[in-house]
Amino acid sequence: PAISLKDIVKKMFNKSLSKYEQCSGWNNRPLRRAQLHYAALDAFALIKIYKKEDYKLIDSLYVYVMAVVIPNILSL
Repeated sequence: PAISLKDIVKKMFNKSLSKYEQCSGWNNRPLRRAQLHYAALDAFALIKIYKKEDYKLIDSLYVYVMAVVIPNILSL
């Protein structure tokens, strides 16, 4: 099974990362404040992981970033 950003955030920072907005209507405009917050929080979490320099986890996140984060950002 693939490791998720939510799992990594829990493991590294002992914080819960809500994925409630992940399947919300990203094609609808304007985006809701909660959707913008969700997208920003994912990006922030990735930066925090990178700054912690845990390269093993960063490598495992590549697929997640390409499959989930980038499409969400491009849909903004």
